[in-house]
Amino acid sequence: LLLGVAGSVAAVKLPDLLRKLQESGHVRSIEAVLSQSAEVFTLNPSVQYVGASVSQLLSDVATAPRSAEQEKLLKRVPVKVYTDADEWSEYAHVGVDPVLHIELVKRNDVFLIAPLSANTLAKLAGGLCDNLLTCCARAWPWT
Repeated sequence: LLLGVAGSVAAVKLPDLLRKLQESGHVRSIEAVLSQSAEVFTLNPSVQYVGASVSQLLSDVATAPRSAEQEKLLKRVPVKVYTDADEWSEYAHVGVDPVLHIELVKRNDVFLIAPLSANTLAKLAGGLCDNLLTCCARAWPWT
């Protein structure tokens, strides 16, 4: 599952969403792509949700299963988080090195954007691709 996370205040619920997706049994892996604004709500240790740091909750989703059954399930459902900085961090040679947004699209068969901010929706509607999330949307085979 390719999960796009845009910069809505609802992004603080990302740990809850990831946990529910992991527990569903219908997802093999999750690759989450955070917009720069989503990073503010999810990776900033000072942002709190239900009395805890969202960044800590996010880290706990992949590292702290609560039962043997959940442990088995979580081992089957890895979560990898990407940010805009990752797009070109490994890219040095045109035509040789893989482009992250293309590789993410190739590896995944479902693309979900949740939450979708009005800003990201407007970018997608206008064809603007200025971050990793919108580049993934542009490269997605919508047919």
